[in-house]
Amino acid sequence: MKARALVLLLLVAGCGGEDVPSELPMTTGRGRFAIAGRTESTIEVVVPASRPARPPLVLAFHGTGGEPRDAINDFDLVAKAESLGFVAIAPRAGYRSGRHPPDVDHPLDWGGSSWNLWTQGPDQNEDLIYLRRLIDEAAVRWNVDTTRVYTIGFSNGAFFAYFAAASMPDRIAGFAENSGGWMSDACPTRTDLEGTSLNLLMTAGAPGQDLTCATIFADPMFPASCRPTTSNKLRPPVTTGRVPFGFIGHYSVDDAVSVVWSCVLADALGARVQTRIRASEPDGTTGHSVMPAFIDDAWAFFAGRTTAQ
Repeated sequence: MKARALVLLLLVAGCGGEDVPSELPMTTGRGRFAIAGRTESTIEVVVPASRPARPPLVLAFHGTGGEPRDAINDFDLVAKAESLGFVAIAPRAGYRSGRHPPDVDHPLDWGGSSWNLWTQGPDQNEDLIYLRRLIDEAAVRWNVDTTRVYTIGFSNGAFFAYFAAASMPDRIAGFAENSGGWMSDACPTRTDLEGTSLNLLMTAGAPGQDLTCATIFADPMFPASCRPTTSNKLRPPVTTGRVPFGFIGHYSVDDAVSVVWSCVLADALGARVQTRIRASEPDGTTGHSVMPAFIDDAWAFFAGRTTAQ
């Protein structure tokens, strides 16, 4: 377990129809944040001691059934925030339990926490409403640069990283997703009842060798109907006007969420996206896993990109 000395655990609770006063420290510590209608959520924040006067903000999202600390640990955000100079916030998904409609990741509710991928619109989706308020609070509390807000996520959180950026391109400069993607009209992404994605590929490659989506598309097992065309469009949310920048990482032998979905998304967004696709790493990392150096690679790609671009 990595050291988590700089992680701030925040309890978010709504009370009736009124905002509950926030009790957030200016530096790392324990605190409280709430908005009306958000009755319970825990988040973790990393506020590095060494940061620029207007640090960028990274919003990190956990996978299905996960917790904020998973996102912090998966992406090594304590160390990365300090070395790269950003503030990181890992919220907990607003959905907790009970049944929800099928979404891009699940045929139906699995239980536990998952991000709302079934309600369109930043003014209707409770997770997006919550993120917007978090961004505003971070600007007040830590003077973050609101033109340099980036979303990152793994698995279900990866899907949400794109969903949030595409839904709020005026607030989110770019997204980085690991083991997610998106879907087109003819190519549903959701997993089966055992959590296995449709259209799994096992495209081979040498450890550490970068593959391209052209290689994935040329795989005999690639379902040609998945590739977006004028008649097979990317499903909502579809970016209108500004398209956020995207860094997409995926193992080609992911046995839970197919690399197909990442290439579908990359193909649809074109030049605004960079991919990092491999079969495995030299250290043996592969499958449904967070890529080593994912944050470093994504951060190099973002390189100061803003919502003005």
